[in-house]
Amino acid sequence: MAMPLRTRAVATALLRYVALGCGVLLLLSGRLAAEASIRIEPLPQLANVESWQAPNRTKGFAVDQQADRLHLVFSCRPGNAQTLLLKHPLEIPRWANSLTFLGIKDIPHGTQLKLDFLVRDSAGREYRFYTESIGSGPEGVYRGSCYTTSWTPVGAVRFSVPAFGSRARGGYASSLPGNPAPQPPYTLLGFFLEGQYESADQPTNLLFWGFALARLNPIDSEFYYLFNDQEYFGELDPVPSLTLADFSYSARKLQVSWEVRDDYAGMPVLAGGATYDLAPSKEEPGVNLLQLTEPLPIPIRNPGTYWISVRVRQSNVESILPDKIEEKEYRLFIPGRSKEKMTTWPLSRPIPNQYVRIGSAARDGSYIYGVREPFLVPVAFFRPPGEFLYKIHVRRYPWREEVRSIDVQPAWPGDAPFVYTLDLRTLPAGLYEIEAEIATELRPFDRVTRLVAKRENTSRLTENPDPIPAEVPSFQDELARKTPLLSVTPVFDRTADVDHRWKIFTEAVKTLPPMFPTIEWIVPWALLEPYPGVYDWSELDRILNFAKEKRIGIYLWIGFEAGSLPEWMPSSYAEDEDHRIFGITPLYLFHGGRLNYLAPPLKAHIETLMSRLAARYRGSPALHGYFIMDESYGRTPGGYEPETQAEFRAYCQKRWATLQELNNRWEAKFIDWREVGSPPRDSSDSWKADWWDFYRLRLGSFHKEIVEAIRGQDSRRLIFVEGWYSWELEQWMRDHGCAMANGGAQDPATLGGGMIERAEVEFQERSESVSLMWGDDPTRIEDTVFTATLGGGGNCIGLRTYLPMEPNHPDAWDKPPVSLDRLRKFVPILGELRQTIAMPFDAYLFCENFQNPTPWAMMTLAQSALTFGVGSLPKAFRSKMLFVIQSEQQLRERVIEQLVEYVRKGGTLVMCATAGRKSPDHPGEDWILLRQFGFGPPTSEEVRYYVRARAVPGTVFPSGAGVFELYTCGRGQSTPPGAQTAASFVEDPREPAISWRTFEKGKVVVIWASEIVPPMVSEGHGEGHPSYPFLRDIASWGGVPLFLENMNVHLWANLLKRRSEGVYYCLVGRLMWYDQPERSGEGVIRFPLLPDGRYRVSELVSQAERGVMTADRLKKEGLPVALSPREVTILRLERVD
Repeated sequence: MAMPLRTRAVATALLRYVALGCGVLLLLSGRLAAEASIRIEPLPQLANVESWQAPNRTKGFAVDQQADRLHLVFSCRPGNAQTLLLKHPLEIPRWANSLTFLGIKDIPHGTQLKLDFLVRDSAGREYRFYTESIGSGPEGVYRGSCYTTSWTPVGAVRFSVPAFGSRARGGYASSLPGNPAPQPPYTLLGFFLEGQYESADQPTNLLFWGFALARLNPIDSEFYYLFNDQEYFGELDPVPSLTLADFSYSARKLQVSWEVRDDYAGMPVLAGGATYDLAPSKEEPGVNLLQLTEPLPIPIRNPGTYWISVRVRQSNVESILPDKIEEKEYRLFIPGRSKEKMTTWPLSRPIPNQYVRIGSAARDGSYIYGVREPFLVPVAFFRPPGEFLYKIHVRRYPWREEVRSIDVQPAWPGDAPFVYTLDLRTLPAGLYEIEAEIATELRPFDRVTRLVAKRENTSRLTENPDPIPAEVPSFQDELARKTPLLSVTPVFDRTADVDHRWKIFTEAVKTLPPMFPTIEWIVPWALLEPYPGVYDWSELDRILNFAKEKRIGIYLWIGFEAGSLPEWMPSSYAEDEDHRIFGITPLYLFHGGRLNYLAPPLKAHIETLMSRLAARYRGSPALHGYFIMDESYGRTPGGYEPETQAEFRAYCQKRWATLQELNNRWEAKFIDWREVGSPPRDSSDSWKADWWDFYRLRLGSFHKEIVEAIRGQDSRRLIFVEGWYSWELEQWMRDHGCAMANGGAQDPATLGGGMIERAEVEFQERSESVSLMWGDDPTRIEDTVFTATLGGGGNCIGLRTYLPMEPNHPDAWDKPPVSLDRLRKFVPILGELRQTIAMPFDAYLFCENFQNPTPWAMMTLAQSALTFGVGSLPKAFRSKMLFVIQSEQQLRERVIEQLVEYVRKGGTLVMCATAGRKSPDHPGEDWILLRQFGFGPPTSEEVRYYVRARAVPGTVFPSGAGVFELYTCGRGQSTPPGAQTAASFVEDPREPAISWRTFEKGKVVVIWASEIVPPMVSEGHGEGHPSYPFLRDIASWGGVPLFLENMNVHLWANLLKRRSEGVYYCLVGRLMWYDQPERSGEGVIRFPLLPDGRYRVSELVSQAERGVMTADRLKKEGLPVALSPREVTILRLERVD
C-alpha cells in the first residue's frame, strides 16, 4: 500500500536514524525508498557576461568575464546603486523553490552590499527579491564574513533567494510603491546592487558562478550537511570543501594541511594537504581572486560531527620560512547515525606540509588522560629541509602560565619521524596547552598547538563539603525582601580572554557604587569545561575569593547560548517544519544550526555542569545565587528533530488506543505507528493542537531540570531564570526558590500581559534596565518599572543593569549615555513600589494557557482605563467579566466548555464573534462558541476594516457614548430571541455591531468583529480623532469596579495600593504603540473609588509636591498630568487623616 504523500515526509524524518528489520537497513540522511523531489536545472548563461546588457561603465561599476565566472567591480559606498539586466529575461518555473549560486568578494571585512534579484510577477509588477548568504544582515546584506564568537571572513559563499521558496521565509526586500505581495510565476530580469559599507576607498571585486534553479529539501537530499557554518546539498556541492580564500586573500604561497577528527579531543581519522602558488592580481594589491575560489575538498560522507583543523603556512616572498603560520578550525555536520567507525591516523604517518605533530598515549587515542594513565604526550618531528631549533612549551590553560620549556635534540631514525615523549606525570590534574615548533632564531618554520588534559580523581574529590554559610541570603529572604535587589553585569568584548575578564571584574568591583551589592557575572560554558568532563574552575575560584574579600555578592550566569558553547559539543540541532537545521542570521545559532537544548547529550552535559558548579561553591559566602538563561531557548522553531518526534509518537500511543482512532481524529492515513510525528504545514488543526499540547510541556523543561540539578546540591540560594514557561511551570519554579529574570520590560503592550499573570501566580520578576549602558531613552528606567508594576510590586524584586565598558573612568557612571544619577534617585521609588499590590482584578483579558495577549487587545483595555488581569488562571473564571477579544479563532473544547460554564454560573463574557469559531477537537464545525450561546453566524463573511459603529444608549451605554471602530467578520448575523442591540454600524444602523443576551445566570456580549481597533489607532486615519473607548461602559454595566478615569487615550494609567497602609500609587505612562509625538500628552486622572479622606499628593519622579486634597476633589477634579512620549509620572496619594 502506498504511503500518503503528507505522511511520507513525516515518516522520513522519524525514521532518519532508525534501523529497520534486524538492523541491516540504515536510513542515511532521512532517505526513504520514494521518488526524490530534488531537482536541479543549471543556469550557466547567468555566469556569461554575454547574457547581460552592457551597463554604462562608471567608476563605481563594471562587468566582464573571468573564466566561467561573472566578474563585477562595484563600489560599496553607501548610496551607490546599480542595475544589471539580462538581455533575455528568464522564466522561473513553479517547481523551483530556490535560485542559488556561488560568490566571492575580495574585501570580506571592509565592504557590504545589498544583492537583490529584479523580478517581475505574473501580474507584470516588478520587485526586488533579496538574496541570503552566510552572515547576512537585514534583508540579505552580503558581508562576506560570518559570526561565531567574532566576525570571521569566509571565502566562497552560496547564495539563495528566500522568496522563491516561501514569502513567509524571507519575502522580498522592496517593490515599486503601491505593489501588493508578488504572485508567481516569476520572471528574472536582472540584478540590483546597492552599497552599504565601504571602509577602503577602492571598489570591490565580485565573482559569481554556479547558477542553478533548484528544488531542495533536506528530507529528499541524498547528502545534506552543514560545513563552515553554511548549509549544503550534495546535489549541488557533492563534496564538503573550503576555498583558498578561507585562509588568505593576499599570500603568494599557501602550504595547507588538514586533519579531520570525529572526536574533538581525539586524534585525527583523516588528513591531507597541498601547496598552492598564487599569481598576483593585475588590477589590485593581493592575489588573483579567481585562484582563491579553488576548492580544498574534505572527502567525508559518513554521518556525524567532525572537526576539521587546517594548518596554513603563508609566504609572500621566496623563502623556506613562512611569513605566517595559522591554525584554523571548521565544523562539518552530516545528519544521521554513523554507519562505520573510522580508524585513527597514526602519529608516525606523514601529513603533507606538516613537520611537527602532537599525539596521545592515552588508551583511546584521546587528548584526555584518565586518572590512572601515565601523563605522557608524544610529539613527532618530521625531518625539515634545513637546520632548525626544536622546542616544546607547556602552559597552564587558559592563563598561559608556562610550566615547562624544553629544547629538543632530534636523533633522526632514517626517514621515520623523531618522537619525543613529553613526561607530564608530575603535573597536577587540569588542562594544558602544548606548543611544539621547528624554528630558526628569527621565526618559526612550522608550529602546532594542542590542548591535553589530565582528569581529576573524582573518587577523592570532595568539592567543598562545608555547609552553606549562614550569611548567604536564602531564597525565602530574597523573595520576601522589602527593598529591591540591585545588580550590575560587567560588559566585555573579549569573552574568552581570561586576563581581560579578570581586569574588567577587578576594576568593576573597585568602582562599584555602594548601591550595588551584587554583580551578575557571565561565564561562558566553554571556559568552564574546555574538554568534555574536564573542568577549569580557576577563574571562578579567583572571582569568588576576591568578591568574598570585598564583601560583594555574586550571581553566576553560566552562558549556554550559542556563542558560549564549548567547541567539543557535538551538533545537536533543532529542525523546523521543513526539517531544515540551518539559519542565516548569526544570532542564536551554533555553527549555522539552531540548538536543540532538549537533545539528551546537550541537556545531560549542562545538568552535570550545573550540579558540579553548585557542589563546588556551595560553601562560598560570596555566591548569592544563580542565573539560568540562554538567548536561543524558546525562540527556535524546533520540535521536528527525530528525538522529539520519537517522544511525541510514544505520547500518542499512550493517549490513543489505536492508530485508526488517531487517523480519524487527525484526518490522516497512517499505516504504522512509526509514521506518526510532528504535523506538516498542511495537516489538520486537531493534529497541530495535539502536537502543541505535547510540545508546550517540553518548553521550559530544560530549565526545570537545571533547577533540579542545582537544588540537588544547593537548597538555599535564589535562582533567577528566564525562559518561556506555562503558568503551571511558573508555580513550580516559585515553589523551588526561583524568580523570573526579564531581558527588558519597557513595552507594556507586548510584555505587560506576562508581568500581570506572573504577579498573580506570585512568581516574582526582576527587570532589566539598559538605560545605564545604552541610553536609548532617558526614561528607560521608569518605562521598565511601569511595565513591571502592572501586576503590583511583586515584580520589583530587583533591577539589573549593565556596567559601562570603561568602569575605571571617574565619570563613567554619570556621563551620558550612562545615567547612574537617575537610577540613584529612582531607587527609593522602586523600594516604595515594592510594597504595593494591584487593585483587585474583576475583569480579565482571556488568553489560552501559554499564549501572550496581543498588543491591540492590551491597548484597547488600557485606553479604556480598566484594571484587568491576564490569562486563563483559575482566578479568571471567578471574576465578574472575561474579555475574549483577541484573534483567538481556535479554542480547545475544554476551554469552550469552561467559558460556557463561566457564563452559566453568573459571569459576563465579552467576546468578538470569531472567538472560538473553530476547535481542533471538532474538525468541520464552525462558529462553535458563538452557537453555544444561541447566536447565528454571519451569512456573508465579508471582512471590512476600520468600520465605524455607534453605541445605542440604553441598558449598556450612556447617552454620551461615541463612535468606535471594528474589523468586521461578515454580514447577516442572527440573534436569538431576547437578545438586544447595544451598538450598530454607522453605515447601516439596522446591522448590529454589538449584541447581548442573558444566558442562565450570566450574560454574553457579542461584538460582531474579529478585532477591536484600539481608540488611539483610530487617530491615525479618517478624521484624526481617537475612537470611543466603549469597553469601559461595558465593564461598568457588568459591575467591574472602575478605579481610574482617564480620557486621554495616549496615557496608560495604573493604580496600586500599599499592602498595609492607606497609601495609593498612580503610575501614568505615555507608552502606547502608534503614539504620535505631536499629539497632546495632557490629561486628567480621576479616582472614582478612592476611600474618603484627605490625601497628600506627591509626584515621585520630579519630587514635586501637589498638596493635600480631599478624596471628593480627587474623584471629581482629578490630577492633571502632561507627558511626552516614553515619559512616566508616579503619583503617591498618602492618606493624612
